[in-house]
Amino acid sequence: MKRIRSAWIAGFFLHAAASAAQEVPLSAIDWVNQLPAAPAAPPPEPPVSSSGLVPTIEIIALDDTSKRLSGVIPNNVTGLPETLWAGTDASDLSRSLTQLGTPSLPAAQALTYSLLLTETLPPEGDAPAFQRARIDALVTLGALDPAIALVESIGPDTDLGLFKRYVDLSLIAGNPSRACTAIARSPRLAPDKASEIFCSARNGDWPTAALLFGTADVLGLMAEPKAEALARFLDPELFEGEPPLPVPPQPDAMMFTLLDSLGERPSVKRWPRIYAQVDLTERVGWKSQLEAAERLAQTGAIADNRLLGIYTERKAAASGGIWDRVNAVQEFEAALEAGDVSQISKTLLPAWESAKAAQIEVRLAALFAERLAPFTLSGTAADAAFEMLLLSTAYESAAVTFPGRAKARPFLVAVAAGDLTTLTNAGADIGRIENAIQLGFSGSALALQQERLSGNLGQDILAALIRLEEGAAGDVAGLSGAIASLRALGLEDAARRAALQILLTLPPT
Repeated sequence: MKRIRSAWIAGFFLHAAASAAQEVPLSAIDWVNQLPAAPAAPPPEPPVSSSGLVPTIEIIALDDTSKRLSGVIPNNVTGLPETLWAGTDASDLSRSLTQLGTPSLPAAQALTYSLLLTETLPPEGDAPAFQRARIDALVTLGALDPAIALVESIGPDTDLGLFKRYVDLSLIAGNPSRACTAIARSPRLAPDKASEIFCSARNGDWPTAALLFGTADVLGLMAEPKAEALARFLDPELFEGEPPLPVPPQPDAMMFTLLDSLGERPSVKRWPRIYAQVDLTERVGWKSQLEAAERLAQTGAIADNRLLGIYTERKAAASGGIWDRVNAVQEFEAALEAGDVSQISKTLLPAWESAKAAQIEVRLAALFAERLAPFTLSGTAADAAFEMLLLSTAYESAAVTFPGRAKARPFLVAVAAGDLTTLTNAGADIGRIENAIQLGFSGSALALQQERLSGNLGQDILAALIRLEEGAAGDVAGLSGAIASLRALGLEDAARRAALQILLTLPPT
């Protein structure tokens, strides 16, 4: 393949040289071509001022981009101030975001999205590094559209690292035109030669693309797999009959785009979660769409209604695995739409267990819990509906809607109410996690965490989220501190929902 490419490059340069020779006419006398051009006439001088006074010069400070608000969601929606990161070192915040990684609890995910997307002023120090960390955190969660919107809010051409992320995200979104428009607007920020070549070709400037490719290939400015893919992209007919290119060992947005354009679309199931977004289109089979939707739903990177739309798009043509989940959810939704209590009771538990198996039970609760409230259920169906309501935003209403279940599970009801003082004598009857949660909701823990807060709101919330993840993994001391910290920060709803999710969705430790 390298030999074919070399022959193509040589042929292109010979063709270019021949074209140039034909386009430039030779003079009969060689030295005529060497004569300098006649100098242009000087432009007329502007009118001379009639006064010798020095004009007043007005000095206007240019806008300091480092102090601009950046974000996607207004502060009055998230409830977080624009000074969220004020007084905090950008490097410390970047490290905290990296340490947090991908939160496992939907309550922590929701709070993380609010932190990342709310309109805020930048922190102190290396603000561009923090902005990159912000984008990377969204990428880790798989949140493609929010990440693109945030880069645009910050300004993709304000930082080389942000610009590269913007190009890659645009390619993953299936919008190479946006990536190439950005490169054409700021060519000095192009991530690499491959992107310049690709965009020149997409813009119809094939000679420039070929010239850039030949130069970069000869000078070794591109990795071999990408050079080979670009060569095929520029002249696919030349490589007819050649075996398909290997899937790149490392995920790469440009390589995916090139291979996709060549009809060699690689599977992204083992690639980072952000690439699951490319399978949410009609270009792939329904099963791949379902798998991608579930993967993204696990981190809240896809809207609940869109998940349901993909689940109910058509009838499953097979059984087992994901098809059983699809059938269970479809049958339950049909029963709910019909208002048939008997069918709801029959189909609710299979749908609920299917959602648990896919780790999307909180998403299913958001879709259906409140719609279940008017129906009188019993047995295991009532148990499932009670749990669904506790995992929804209407968790406080669960005790009233299902009084029998509330009486049988008082600890859950107390957490939903945020008042565990009535359970002071229940220590012998509950496990380690329950004991940790109870301590987290105590007045003494709240007072202690209020004293420990640094006063830097964003950093304190990130610290609480990190401890919450550690607590969900079994660190009971960390769990108590995380819940108390969230409450001390005024995030009572997040504290209650996180505790309920730990109790209802995670295996006992």
